Amino acid sequence: MASQRAERVGRQILQEVSKIVESEVRDPRLNLVTFTDTKMTPDLRQARVYFSSLDGVEARDEAATALGKASGFIRRELARRLKLRHVPELRFSPDDSADLADRIGQLVDQPASGADPPTDCDDEE
Repeated sequence: MASQRAERVGRQILQEVSKIVESEVRDPRLNLVTFTDTKMTPDLRQARVYFSSLDGVEARDEAATALGKASGFIRRELARRLKLRHVPELRFSPDDSADLADRIGQLVDQPASGADPPTDCDDEE
C-alpha cells in the first residue's frame, strides 16, 4: 500500500508532467497523449507515469519514444516547479487499460462457438 505522501507527490507529478508536455514539449508525436496515472516508489526516487494515446499502438510506441527523449527536460522542469528534496527518475509506460476493456467487451459480445446457450429450466416430465 502506497503512503499518503507518495500518492500526493504522484498526483502533483502527474499534473505537472501533463502541463509541461502540453505547453513546453514541441513534439507532434505527443499531441494526442493523455497522462492517466503515476506510481511512486516508497522512497519517492522513481515515478512510473502512465499514458494513453488515442491513435493506436503505433502512435503509442512513437509517443513512448518521444517521452523517453524528453524525460530529462521534463525532469528538470519538475525540479524547477516542485519543491522536492529529490526529483524522481521518470519512467513512462503505456496504459493499456482502455485496450483491454475493448477486448473484454468484444469477447463478451461474441457468442460462444459451438456451444448451446444455457437454459434455466430442467427437463420436466
